[in-house]
Amino acid sequence: MLGVTVLGNGNVGSFFAQLCSTHPQIKLVQWYGRTNNFLPTVKTEKISQLTALKQTDLLLLCIKDDALATLAQKITFSGLVAHTSGTVPMTALEQHPSHGVCYPLQTISKSEFPSVNEVPLCVEGNNAVALDTLKQFAALLGMPQQEINSEQRKTLHLAAVFTNNFANHLFARAAVLCQHQQVDFKLLLPLLMRSVQQLHTQQPIALQTGPARRQDKKTLAAHLELLEEATNKEIYTLLTKAIQEYYGKEL
Repeated sequence: MLGVTVLGNGNVGSFFAQLCSTHPQIKLVQWYGRTNNFLPTVKTEKISQLTALKQTDLLLLCIKDDALATLAQKITFSGLVAHTSGTVPMTALEQHPSHGVCYPLQTISKSEFPSVNEVPLCVEGNNAVALDTLKQFAALLGMPQQEINSEQRKTLHLAAVFTNNFANHLFARAAVLCQHQQVDFKLLLPLLMRSVQQLHTQQPIALQTGPARRQDKKTLAAHLELLEEATNKEIYTLLTKAIQEYYGKEL
């Protein structure tokens, strides 16, 4: 039985607490939160004071990046201490003899948790025992796992921002464009799904299509004419230029 304590009751902390509390081979010993924003379905000891922490196998820090190093220094813990950040280096926990990283590469929200098989877990440990424990934790939860060092993880997190956060912002702007003409944005979903499906077998550089890639100047000009908002024009122009420079061409 692997004993786990989760620090943090935001989206990521709640996700791990929920999983651990229902797993037959994991015991959720405690769940810490500064506020009382705990999921009522999670049955365990819920605490709001670090002085109440009990010793167990794994202490999982699911807290904001800016607070990680400071909080870690306030904790006295004999077991493995690991954080879940995509950008904070593992050395932020170096005052603990056994430490590591357990980074879930997925968008996680309390409103709808993802399936565990959709959450790759990027793990790193300062020694073989720490790494093996985190790999065991991922295996018990049924998450795909990959050993990733701190430098690789920072780059992976940056790539995730481009892939998810920036792309979603473009989706939001596209939805507004559709709304202005009373067109259902969901008509674009088959196109989006096919784009993602193709990435399973091909590299993104080979999949680029569209007027910028084709040097279709008339369509590019027509699109700019349609765009009324200045920011949309700037984004369209910048991405068009970026695509053409990437493929060695200019307007």
